[in-house]
Amino acid sequence: MGRDIMAEFNRALIKSLAADDTTYNRGVRYYSAKTIKTISKSKSREHYRATVQGKSEYTVDIDLTNPENPEYSCNCPA
Repeated sequence: MGRDIMAEFNRALIKSLAADDTTYNRGVRYYSAKTIKTISKSKSREHYRATVQGKSEYTVDIDLTNPENPEYSCNCPA
């Protein structure tokens, strides 16, 4: 699930959005363990949303409206 969409991102972009290496590495583990439950993208491919099952379920939103300054939000524990 979500692997086609995630191919649109590169590791450098994802790492730049992570708060720190610990958060990035946790995300890599979740991705490898296939804990991404749902993932969707807008028609413009500027907005992405994923539901992830970690210790609890949480949502990650990525906004690429401004490619020079991508933004994200997450209701996950830091």
